[in-house]
Amino acid sequence: MSGYPDGTSLSLEKLLTLMITESDNTATNLVIQRLGMDSINQYMQAHGYVNSSLQRKMMDADAVRAGRENYTSAKDLGIFFSRLYHSSCVGGSQDEKMRNTFWTDGYGMFFHKRCQM
Repeated sequence: MSGYPDGTSLSLEKLLTLMITESDNTATNLVIQRLGMDSINQYMQAHGYVNSSLQRKMMDADAVRAGRENYTSAKDLGIFFSRLYHSSCVGGSQDEKMRNTFWTDGYGMFFHKRCQM
C-alpha cells in the first residue's frame, strides 16, 4: 500500500482490488483482519474449497517458523475460476467486478483468448 499515507482508510473493495492487481500483502492482511481468519476458512470450506486453508497473515515470519502456512490447490483454483466465469462465485455484480479487475489490470494475459468475457 505504498503511496498511501499512514492511517489512510480504504474500503474493502479497494483493499480487494489492491490484493488482486498489486499482490499487496498489507492490503491482504487488512482484509484478513477485517473479515477474520476463521470466517474466511469457514467460507472456503462451506463453498467447496476443501484443499484451501488460511493459517497466517502474509509476511508473518513467526507463524512460518511455527509451521503455519497457507494452502490451496489447482482443483480449488479451478473451481474458483469456473464459478467466476459463470457468475456463480460470489454473485453477479461482484463476479463481474472481479472479472474486470483480472482482465483490465494485466492478468488477462494468463488466460487463453477464448476465455475472455
